[in-house]
Amino acid sequence: MRAPSWLAVTFGIGLACVALDARAEETPGERLFREGREALGRSELELACKKFRESYDVEKALGPLLNLANCEENRGRLVAARTLWTESRSLSTESSEARTLANERLLTLDKDIPRLVIQLATGSPAATRVELDGQLVTLGPEPLLVDPGSHSIVARLGAQEDRKQVTAERGGLYTVELRIDAAAATNSKPSEDTGPSAGWIAGWIVGGVGVASGVGFAVTGGLILDKSSQWDDEGCPDDPTSDRCVALEPGTGMYAANAVLAGVGLAGVGVGIILLVTQPAGSSKDAALTVQPGPGDVGLALGGSF
Repeated sequence: MRAPSWLAVTFGIGLACVALDARAEETPGERLFREGREALGRSELELACKKFRESYDVEKALGPLLNLANCEENRGRLVAARTLWTESRSLSTESSEARTLANERLLTLDKDIPRLVIQLATGSPAATRVELDGQLVTLGPEPLLVDPGSHSIVARLGAQEDRKQVTAERGGLYTVELRIDAAAATNSKPSEDTGPSAGWIAGWIVGGVGVASGVGFAVTGGLILDKSSQWDDEGCPDDPTSDRCVALEPGTGMYAANAVLAGVGLAGVGVGIILLVTQPAGSSKDAALTVQPGPGDVGLALGGSF
């Protein structure tokens, strides 16, 4: 693959990259590079940086990378520019003009980039989260590199928050101390459980019991109908006291069980639907479902705060 024919690049600081001979036909990377240079000539820095980035991504050539580093530096993104100049230095040969340029720009940036020291006040809990401009950061002994401009620093733990604002200038060193009250964090009300609410779960349980009782009602009803059919087929209405007919006749216990299952099924399904409709799935209220003896049968009791 032939080397791309990058046009001469002037950085506005008295240095230029030596260009290769111009080609009649541009590669995609060369076209993007040219468009970046044209945007730079119109002072459209954001577009220029975008084109240089795309050009470098396509062909990984040193020319677009050098221009991208310079472009980011010109629009005040010094931290990003420092990273790009470092990458440019690693891709250039030891004695090249590109290596010399990258070294000079890095020396200047190391003096110009603002530095920010973030500290947690003594006694702040170790679990405190610290964010810089909305991004979580890990505190350490080395200052954080930031671009010139306004920056928001926040410490958070539970409901507590300590926020500071810093306006950084080139070459500045800033120290920010954030404080979270350990005692308040310990005594603060724990956040509510975001899992399914007890009332909502109870709705499923009660409804499930109702459905199961309904199935039992259907089974016992089927048995009663089957025995009644056999009782009729055997002519038992004419001779109900015979041993054969007595054995076929459904007992009162089966009728009673069938009635109880019908009542529990209807009540369970009804209460379950009411709970599922009225109780939020994420509530943390407590509820208890118990079986309680009643006067003559067994009932379900649901207690709690919904």
